[in-house]
Amino acid sequence: MLKWFSAEEGEPGSGGPGSPLRAAGAGELAVEEAAERLTQTELLVTQLKEMIREKDSTLRTKDEQHEGEGSE
Repeated sequence: MLKWFSAEEGEPGSGGPGSPLRAAGAGELAVEEAAERLTQTELLVTQLKEMIREKDSTLRTKDEQHEGEGSE
């Protein structure tokens, strides 16, 4: 469903952000990776917003049902 972490993060020898291993690589690769992560993050935000809207709608419907039961 949601992808929280990329598989690359746990690989040994990959180096964390700002590590010498990454700094020694091509700057272009770092830019491409950052762009890919940004795209993934934007997708996650979109998915989360949609999930929140759905949950909000469900809760609103339940609230309305409870209010209707209370007035009877």
